[in-house]
Amino acid sequence: MIHISERRASKISFSKLLALWLGTLFLIGHVDVIRASSDDAWAEFGKDVKAKMEQAVKANFITYKVTVHPHGTESSAVAAASGTSKYDQKPLTIVGIYDKKTKELEMVEFEGKKFGP
Repeated sequence: MIHISERRASKISFSKLLALWLGTLFLIGHVDVIRASSDDAWAEFGKDVKAKMEQAVKANFITYKVTVHPHGTESSAVAAASGTSKYDQKPLTIVGIYDKKTKELEMVEFEGKKFGP
């Protein structure tokens, strides 16, 4: 009798292990779908931040490029506009910090500095 119950215990453990293994395989198969939707949401959020940054800085530049960090921080998105100042034709970089909760954009200027290409 003891031998039979030991055998039953191992079958139950094997069944649980099998279920866990199959569940893991199922989740691994769906990671791309989850990640794609998350990547799409981040891309859309990045477009919104970029548009707000461009609207805020375009009057300061002759030419410029806006770059948005793909994820930012937990509470903020970060964007940078870098190019040629409209006022003195020198390099200018403006960094924007976008609060994800309040949706407000704060900016810091680096006059005479151009970051990136």
